[in-house]
Amino acid sequence: MTHEKLCKVLFDLNVNQILFYGDSLTESMYTAFMNKLGDNVHVKPGGYEGSIVCTKNDGGNSSSLRYEINVLHERDKGGNAFPHSPRGVYEISNISQAFISNTSLSESAIGIFNIGAHYHNFSHYREDMDIMLQSLSLLNRPQDIYFFRSTSPGHEGCEPRNRNFDWTKGLQVTPLKSYKEYHVSSNKFDWDKFEHNNAYTKQLIATHNKEGRGAPIHFLDIYNMTVLRHDGHAAPADCLHYHNPGPVDWWNHLLFTYLEHLSKGATA
Repeated sequence: MTHEKLCKVLFDLNVNQILFYGDSLTESMYTAFMNKLGDNVHVKPGGYEGSIVCTKNDGGNSSSLRYEINVLHERDKGGNAFPHSPRGVYEISNISQAFISNTSLSESAIGIFNIGAHYHNFSHYREDMDIMLQSLSLLNRPQDIYFFRSTSPGHEGCEPRNRNFDWTKGLQVTPLKSYKEYHVSSNKFDWDKFEHNNAYTKQLIATHNKEGRGAPIHFLDIYNMTVLRHDGHAAPADCLHYHNPGPVDWWNHLLFTYLEHLSKGATA
């Protein structure tokens, strides 16, 4: 993903708004996305709203037109941090709904959504997934492009084994070689439930799309490639989040590849 290629794809798809809506892992994806574009973005104070600055040729003339694509990240309030902590209420906020809807009928918004890391009760997860899908359907924006990003688990024992370690370079320095090396047991974060929740969501979204309820939702599956990234975690006590730049950059490369594929169909 480069700035120039991303601008072309977004122009071909007629996109003028991009929303990242979810938990702290979605925040990491948003941050990596904006960082990847370097000096070609404007970020407002607070860090969670900005724009991508693009240019396009003016009808084949030598001059070019400058335009901006708005980008917003917002945290949802669903789930609960620990199994016995209070459950939050999931909803797509009025701010995010208004942001998505702030386009004409000829323009599209991209929405990247996720829930999962803060869910310990499967019935709560199912209920909040239903709320998400119903909320997106009620927006009645068939021209939009929505993604659900699967949830990647943490890695037990990601901390280095000695104190002579440069924390600025991440934690473990070597990725796993195959899925057979990955192991997660049930712990206070319930990381072992993520794979089942992802599989359920993939099937739920397929049914949603088959029934034609609103804009199709694309399943952005980052689980398999991220589960190998035992390396690069963010801090000594954090084996879920990643150092930035790091493995989360590849989530955005996958997103771009998906958008590029969709743009080829839009311009065919």
